Amino acid sequence: GKRNFDSMSVFADELNELFEGRLEWQRLDNKKASRIKFEPSQSELGALGKWSDLDSRHDKYVEWYVDNLKRFYELVQPIWEKAQRT
Repeated sequence: GKRNFDSMSVFADELNELFEGRLEWQRLDNKKASRIKFEPSQSELGALGKWSDLDSRHDKYVEWYVDNLKRFYELVQPIWEKAQRT
């Protein structure tokens, strides 16, 4: 719950630097879950194309999300392990 999010937020500056300040930290106090959000930049969205053209751009979106999910995991996992020890 919030304890895990708060543990990770101790490392927010480090994580934000790794993701060029593009992480969105959402504690969501009135919800059960919290999240750390990472989405395509404006320039990446321009290259990916409009959501309305998703049928023709589906593979590019999938590729972006797969590549970035892998990167997100690789960068966040070591910090998650540190956060669990604090």
